[in-house]
Amino acid sequence: MVNEDIEAKLDALTESVRRMQAFAQASNLLLAAVVNNLANCAVNRHAYLAALFDDVGARADRASTDERSQLANDLAREEISKFFASVADSHERSR
Repeated sequence: MVNEDIEAKLDALTESVRRMQAFAQASNLLLAAVVNNLANCAVNRHAYLAALFDDVGARADRASTDERSQLANDLAREEISKFFASVADSHERSR
């Protein structure tokens, strides 16, 4: 009985994680398309992306208030860096 209860909870947790991953992936793809389009309209694509990266990073820095949120902030900054690198890389690959 206990094992069945634990298994049901693990199944529910697995499904929740799967849905969150799908949501995050879809959001990332949509956001990358929007940022890419905006950057392509800018006079200087690189400068636009650099300024946006700095702005988003500064907002993330202001959001952390304690040690726990700082750990999450560090992970968020890493993801922000990966995101902008992928946007820049996708432009280079499309040339």
